[in-house]
Amino acid sequence: MIRHIKVDLPLNLAKDDSCVFKNSGYDLAPLKVSELRNVIITYDGVCLSDCNLVKESIYGYRDKITIYTLTSKLDLLNHDTYQLNDSNSYLLIHSPLFSYYHWLTESIPRLLLVKSQIKDLTLLLPDSLKNVGFVQYSLKPFSFKNIVYIPKKTNMKVRHLILPQIKPYFTSYYPEVVNEVRNLYTEYLKNHPVYTKNLHGRIFLCNKKEVINIFDVRSLLDQYNFKYLDIQGCSFFELVQFMNKTKFIISADADNFACINFMNKGTSVLELIRKQTNDINKPDLRFLYLASNLELKYYYQFCSPLQKSSLKIYSKIKVDIKLLKKNIDLIMMNQAYSVN
Repeated sequence: MIRHIKVDLPLNLAKDDSCVFKNSGYDLAPLKVSELRNVIITYDGVCLSDCNLVKESIYGYRDKITIYTLTSKLDLLNHDTYQLNDSNSYLLIHSPLFSYYHWLTESIPRLLLVKSQIKDLTLLLPDSLKNVGFVQYSLKPFSFKNIVYIPKKTNMKVRHLILPQIKPYFTSYYPEVVNEVRNLYTEYLKNHPVYTKNLHGRIFLCNKKEVINIFDVRSLLDQYNFKYLDIQGCSFFELVQFMNKTKFIISADADNFACINFMNKGTSVLELIRKQTNDINKPDLRFLYLASNLELKYYYQFCSPLQKSSLKIYSKIKVDIKLLKKNIDLIMMNQAYSVN
């Protein structure tokens, strides 16, 4: 049954920006768990049955269906297919797009769809993820029968595959699932604590190369006792703990901002968003949707891109310092906790 997910609007929504957020809501259909026989899996996690694309293994965007149909057929032609003739039941949760964001908001939720079966399943992963820290640590709470890594430039054919469907669209979230992800890892930490320094509940998460006037931003945030967090220097569970203790986060780091999934209800997020300058680089609202599902207080600030006439989606941004101060003061007032 299709259900509609309502998205809460930003708490600092400006009248001039109303048109950007006017369609804040989306429809969801239940995700399937498929059991497939004699299926081929490409290195990127695309499935083929009788040489036909298994749509539950890819996204629902029309252009991506076309792309993955072509690339998977090319993989079959250009790469060897290794057949596993054992009686194991294999599990697939990875997809062609990989980053911290995609792993946390897509792969882990797929895992939760089959959590009751995990001890009987052998997880399939590309060998490129074997040494990715956040992937390996995120799998700690799960007791798989085994993990098998797919070698590069290789397809795998298995007799029995369990395939939890990938969510069709990046910006959609199942409220109960994102909350389950939060609870899973925060509860795990209670029994497996990690030591982290005290960041005083206020974090600035940013790729320094993305912000032109980063020193001006840091100077202002120092006045409010914000601590800069280098996500690359944190283990998966250190980041979970940081986020779970954070009351207020400011970020201009798109993919890694998915870590707000571990923040507690009622805490605040301020996203520095690249302002739209053409029809292609429309503002990305996925974190508004995620924050709404997690019952976080979401605020935003549009920032001017360096190359205003460019079609580049990832142009550097310049942050309006006066507006940033105004937004911080508003959030501090609404949060009703000490600035000291």
